[in-house]
Amino acid sequence: MFKSFIAPSDAKQKLSEDPDVKVLFTTLNSMCNSKPSDILELNITHYIPNSILFDFENSICDTTSRLSNMMPPFLQFQTQVSNLGISNSDTLFVYDDFGNLCASRVWFMFKTMGFDNIFVIDGGLPKWLDLGYATTEQLSDINHSNKFTVRPSKQFQFVDAHHVTNSINHPDRCIIDARGETRFNGLTEETRPNLRSGHIPSSINIPYASLQSRQGMNDLVQLTKAFEPYLHKKELIFSCGSGVTACILAQSAFEVLSSKTQLATVLSVYDGSWSEWGADNKFKVEK
Repeated sequence: MFKSFIAPSDAKQKLSEDPDVKVLFTTLNSMCNSKPSDILELNITHYIPNSILFDFENSICDTTSRLSNMMPPFLQFQTQVSNLGISNSDTLFVYDDFGNLCASRVWFMFKTMGFDNIFVIDGGLPKWLDLGYATTEQLSDINHSNKFTVRPSKQFQFVDAHHVTNSINHPDRCIIDARGETRFNGLTEETRPNLRSGHIPSSINIPYASLQSRQGMNDLVQLTKAFEPYLHKKELIFSCGSGVTACILAQSAFEVLSSKTQLATVLSVYDGSWSEWGADNKFKVEK
């Protein structure tokens, strides 16, 4: 049984029983064409009832950065989450309309702030619709603010390029890239302009898409097989294109580590990811 993913059936039941559970919907408009075809073909939007929008693409992000989706400063996150009516005593369910492309990003953001009571609805909106569960066409309005206090985590961290540079070939750290194999190996051009092809030196590749299907995340046996060679490291650093799908790997690794009660490993996400590394010639690239 997963610790941080919740099955749609369990989420549906919990939502009907517990008024203190809040549902967060997130999406990534810059990658809308990556949504399942049946979601793209819908002529109306669908949401799980009472969903609150959590917009890390345009709002709950560092708007001063030239890079997209960057984690905002602590105080900004605290204020914006409070304004969503969320408190530290709440339980949060988060989902997206891809399946799971960006819900894990929201999960990881909250984990870095010391908030543990957050769960990703496995399979997201596509799975919810497959099961025939009720939806609504409108997001929920926020009718009151609350008090949310950040408590920065030591186990879950966003890290910068300097930290990643110091982690190349480090005996106690492993850099893991969530992008597809052809992008990792520099066999295809990057879709973002002015980015080199390839990967961070000494990094290894676990494509995020290999960890899930339309039905949701792979089972724990399969996830363990993917991560087990690297579990002896003291820190796992996850990278991707822009710091989003790296969080799927971080959450998956958390599941594997939790199953082994191996909770001391630091799980980090390189927030700038390839959008930063691939654009700056001072950073070395391998193919």
